[in-house]
Amino acid sequence: SLKDGQTLLVEGGAVCKGTVKTVDASNVSVEGYGILDSRGVEARGITFDKCSNVRIDGVTLLNNVNWSTFISQSSDVEISNYKVVATATEKNNGNENDVLDILGCTDVSVKGCFGYCHDDVFCIKSHKWSYQGEVRNVVFDDCIAWNYLSGNSFVIGAELNQNVSDVTYRNCVSIH
Repeated sequence: SLKDGQTLLVEGGAVCKGTVKTVDASNVSVEGYGILDSRGVEARGITFDKCSNVRIDGVTLLNNVNWSTFISQSSDVEISNYKVVATATEKNNGNENDVLDILGCTDVSVKGCFGYCHDDVFCIKSHKWSYQGEVRNVVFDDCIAWNYLSGNSFVIGAELNQNVSDVTYRNCVSIH
């Protein structure tokens, strides 16, 4: 768990086994050009809940179950050059291994990212389980999505019960 003002730096060439789960923090980031491998560790590789001034930059995440990256009820989020490869396990057919879920967040920028998974890739949601909130001012720019089996590449949707406004997908590509 990151605390206010902390950065997890995953250096290029490094492979770190584990997850990042941060709640109620500000000015927090996961950066570097290494790999965060959450396969077999926990359902979500990176979680930021009720945070502000969040940054994910350059890191590659490997995940195999559930939502790979979960950003909820947070504001001022910047995600750039982030790569996620979320594959299925032998026991799991890959459903629910979304790449990036933005749930109840405002002022979010996702730029130059790549996602591969067996379900939804770049998602907007306003309500799921006990998490909820208005979604406003979210931009996905220059992103590549590759979903395999089920789901969609770019999603505003299935779990909505709060207002969603000013969401932009620009210069994005869906491989499948």
